[in-house]
Amino acid sequence: MPETRLSMSGYHGTAQSRFKSIQREKFRLSTGDKEWLGPGVYFFAEYENAVWWAKGEARKRLKSKPEDLPFVIQVNLWYHDNEHLDLDLAPDREQYELLVSQIESKLKKKPCFDHLAPAIAKEFRRCFYCKLLFRGTQVKILSCTFSKMYNEYSIPVNRKEHCVSGNDPIEIVSGKVV
Repeated sequence: MPETRLSMSGYHGTAQSRFKSIQREKFRLSTGDKEWLGPGVYFFAEYENAVWWAKGEARKRLKSKPEDLPFVIQVNLWYHDNEHLDLDLAPDREQYELLVSQIESKLKKKPCFDHLAPAIAKEFRRCFYCKLLFRGTQVKILSCTFSKMYNEYSIPVNRKEHCVSGNDPIEIVSGKVV
């Protein structure tokens, strides 16, 4: 019996000028060494977080393209159960740790991040292991909630993100100026 495909919504904040090229050429993967969940295309679980990101992206681009407006793309992310790990959930976190330890045991040399400041080292380490996970397993989507700031009432502002290792699971549903 074939495994059931599952889906979840995601929201990508960007600038309006990028939407047409994304439709034509698909999403470009973020590939830096400090990506939150490794190399991939990033989506927020909540629309409002994508709006916040899109407004920041549009502000950056206003200097060169004053007509560029904040834009949010809604997608469906399609996957089989073994292709998605939600690191907010204990069983998925345990699965992540097991897979990473199996991959790590095959490395000839373990990476060392001790020369970096502790906060930076954590980002590089997480990115490194997420990259190995995407390359060495069937996992295509990693999800995790990050809390980077607090609102005026000292409540954490949590942002759940999905990192998709390639364009195959991504189906664009809609896009609009925000």
